[in-house]
Amino acid sequence: MEDNRQQDTKTPKVHSWKEVHREKWLGLSQINWEDNKGRHRVWEAVTRTTKQTGVVDAVDIIAIVRKDGEEDRIVIISQFRPPTEKVCLEIPSGLVDAGETAEQAALRELKEETGYRGTVVGVSPDTCYEPGLTSATCAVVQVLIDGNLEENIHPVPEMEDGECIATRLVPLSQLLVTLNRLMREEGMTVDAKVWTLACGLNFAQSFPPRP
Repeated sequence: MEDNRQQDTKTPKVHSWKEVHREKWLGLSQINWEDNKGRHRVWEAVTRTTKQTGVVDAVDIIAIVRKDGEEDRIVIISQFRPPTEKVCLEIPSGLVDAGETAEQAALRELKEETGYRGTVVGVSPDTCYEPGLTSATCAVVQVLIDGNLEENIHPVPEMEDGECIATRLVPLSQLLVTLNRLMREEGMTVDAKVWTLACGLNFAQSFPPRP
């Protein structure tokens, strides 16, 4: 991989964090840091008040329903998100509770939001959501759902108060087409993670091979 960094620059570093405001779930902090030329700067960042030391903040769940005779389908949820003022298409997700692993949190959140029960088949390292905005981290957990099991034929969600989540199963080959249609016809918006996944699947299927 090409590295075009200048060799005579310093390594950027953070000197301190200062919380300037806090609400129930989120806080606003100022970060005093030093750039690669030794200049002192201030960065504003959103933080989670629920953050636990040494533990990922949340999980995002790529859940695939596999059923005999059918194409694999991904679990997509939709819910109204006040900051966007729109219904947002997402994958199941949620905060990691104290004492939980990412795997445990993923299975719990999947059951609560969609009713589906599955098996964890992969967990990512800790990743960042939007590194220019927040310190929040997440693990992307892959879950395989056996669509032949009775418990997954008519799943019943266990949503918390205030949650109103709709679940749809989308064939993997139709994910990008479906997202585009729902945005165009129903005025929904899409979580960037879901859009990136859909583009990746489409790219892998359609990009021409090397001659």
